[in-house]
Amino acid sequence: MKLNLDKIRLKRIDLGFSQEYIADSLGVSQAQYSRLERGAIEFTIDISGKLIILLEINPIEIFIFSNQMKDLMMVKK
Repeated sequence: MKLNLDKIRLKRIDLGFSQEYIADSLGVSQAQYSRLERGAIEFTIDISGKLIILLEINPIEIFIFSNQMKDLMMVKK
């Protein structure tokens, strides 16, 4: 599952958070967070979860779902 990195970056900026602040909160270096935000490396589930809480963002807003996953989400129970 991929993340919408533009939305993450824009939300961080909207909240006035620096990359250094986010990195410290996530327990990673600023350089590593920069690589995450640029997409050079992928977010782990753990870091993604912490970031969602930190940015107070709905996961649906930042996760990019495949068409197959979208189809599964649309199935009525």
